[in-house]
Amino acid sequence: MAWVRYDDQYPIHRKVAGLSDAAFRLHSAAIFWSARNGTDGFVPLEDLDQVCAQVRDPARFAAE
Repeated sequence: MAWVRYDDQYPIHRKVAGLSDAAFRLHSAAIFWSARNGTDGFVPLEDLDQVCAQVRDPARFAAE
């Protein structure tokens, strides 16, 4: 089982604070997905739609 630690400053970090709600959800889910899959933070484009089912058109928000 993989573990993910979040810093308590994560939601207000300058790289995260400006994200749209969907991009924030996708980014957070991608952190967990990459930990679960052992990819060291990398999410291949072909796997992007598996990261977060609640985000429609994840490629659009991945650009954020």
